[in-house]
Amino acid sequence: MQRSPGIDALEAYSAASDSTVSRFIVANGVITSDELTAGGLRVWLTGHDPVTGEERGHQRLSPDADLLLDGTLNHPKSYSIAALLHPELAAEFEALQDRLRDRILLTWQTELNARRGHGGLIREAITRIEVVELQHRRSRALDPHIHRHLWLNIKVLGADDRWSNLDSRVAMKLHTVINAEGELAARTDPAWIAALARHGYSLDDTGEIAVLAGAVRPISRRSAQIEDNRARLITEWSAAHGGSAPSVEVLQQIDRRAWAVSRPNKPANLDETSWEARVRDEIAAIDPNLTTPRAPIPVAATDPHAINLDLLAAQAVVDADERSTSCGGRFSFFDIRAGAIRALSRTRVVAERDRLDGVIAEITERATCSVYRLVADVPPAHVKAFMATETVRAKVRLVGRLDALAWPGRSRLAGELRRFAPNEDPSVLDASQSVAACAIAGTDDLVT
Repeated sequence: MQRSPGIDALEAYSAASDSTVSRFIVANGVITSDELTAGGLRVWLTGHDPVTGEERGHQRLSPDADLLLDGTLNHPKSYSIAALLHPELAAEFEALQDRLRDRILLTWQTELNARRGHGGLIREAITRIEVVELQHRRSRALDPHIHRHLWLNIKVLGADDRWSNLDSRVAMKLHTVINAEGELAARTDPAWIAALARHGYSLDDTGEIAVLAGAVRPISRRSAQIEDNRARLITEWSAAHGGSAPSVEVLQQIDRRAWAVSRPNKPANLDETSWEARVRDEIAAIDPNLTTPRAPIPVAATDPHAINLDLLAAQAVVDADERSTSCGGRFSFFDIRAGAIRALSRTRVVAERDRLDGVIAEITERATCSVYRLVADVPPAHVKAFMATETVRAKVRLVGRLDALAWPGRSRLAGELRRFAPNEDPSVLDASQSVAACAIAGTDDLVT
């Protein structure tokens, strides 16, 4: 999920006056929809009712104010290839995305909150959200890439019947659950799995359609471009920093830059029939067997009653722990729940989503009971107040070892530093760097 300033959103999609987009309204758990024109979208994006023009709450006038949050429904690329080859699978894939979209919308309405009071310290439950959906068949590089954007308007209606801003911090931290729901839908949805089987397809351990997975990389020009950009930027960064490896934060910056560099413009006036024929030819060139109809196969599914809940709970903790490195090993209830959903998705269970709620809740509860809570009170679901037990033990052991090393000494004086580094010019260091160099060269056994 990304924050989107209103000006970027307007430039991206509302220029065509003859187009419409779908708006979904979720009010107290009920989803309705209508269509917005480009003019209606502009009004909606600026925090007004697109029909009456009524202002919704206090308006933020800053040009870089977040007017919406952009969530993307992405699935394995092989699904888009299958949809291009088989019209029935294209329809089933759209239906799968419809079901996932509805679950996401309901999750947003029930799990997110509005902000009230000075500094947004008061959390208010939400009774109504509005989301615009945009559907795409391909990437900017003309690769088959069926995906959707869900634009969640920053203006929401609270339980007190007042419009105000969504708490975007919670929305960003909930997104791991949203991503996990997408993985669960792709791997466990009965209608989708049955449709794949009718065409002779099954999923591999990564969630790709097994027989089409080999075609993904050769046909993914945009992904290859991003990977090449990323490799080049990492090499350039390391060369500029003495061969050192970039940190997690630097890698995140590099990833954003790799995505943005030489990003193609959206194609205009594209002939759909010609595009489909060209992509089919490219697929056939990769492997002629990929375009040949396949015999149906049976659905191989795991019985939900046969899964090991304790094992899945342990996997949920591992998932949350592995994703917590940038937060010092801390994770939230949302992170645990997302780990539980991902763990369940990989069991090859096939069942209606509502039937899995109880299983997910049980896995999440067992996982939560097995980790260390860092605060006395039960924290809000988005607060990273948990840590894996093994991580806690490792941190305690590390503290003990560091304490054993921490014999006191003293820092070197500036004049002494010159004796230890006669070939270096300490005058190039600023004040803080000079203090750090003197500390490192000093007699303290541990310098942090």
